[in-house]
Amino acid sequence: LKPRRPNRLLPQPEPGHSATVPHLSDMRIQALDGLRWIASVQIVIFHMYHDWSGGLAVFAAWGRIWTQLFFLISGFVLGQSEMRRAKDERPPTTIHYIRLRLQSIYPAYLLSLLLHLAEQPRRSQFEWRMFPEHLLLLQSWFPQCVDTSAGYILCGTQVFNLVSWFLSALLMYWLAV
Repeated sequence: LKPRRPNRLLPQPEPGHSATVPHLSDMRIQALDGLRWIASVQIVIFHMYHDWSGGLAVFAAWGRIWTQLFFLISGFVLGQSEMRRAKDERPPTTIHYIRLRLQSIYPAYLLSLLLHLAEQPRRSQFEWRMFPEHLLLLQSWFPQCVDTSAGYILCGTQVFNLVSWFLSALLMYWLAV
């Protein structure tokens, strides 16, 4: 049998010290951070330009594929981060965990909500009834729909910022975990 070659991607021990292989939760995988960043940029491009025509629309349409990849990588990276933190300290309470997550997400969400309002301030009575749910990230918890006079169905999750349904569902997940 041939001796196994050392993996150059892992930190190597100094001469005279025994080799210990770090656990996956101890390592930050920078390639995944880069791929997640590329996926997030592609998703933003998709949401901004998917209804355009021409070459940019074809490029933007790939955003649908990147969304699943972004969620997959994010779940792995967040899970790895939680495992690393769990080894070092006591896990936070549910309320503390949700507060930490919302501190990083809610300011950008609130800004997007206000920008949607500024873009189209005239709203129906149904839409204004849905505003508190959107403000509190509860729009996906109790979905309500109404028939419009134009002949289509308008649902509360779609009123202000369609893509924010995920943050509402994520809040429910955080409470469940």
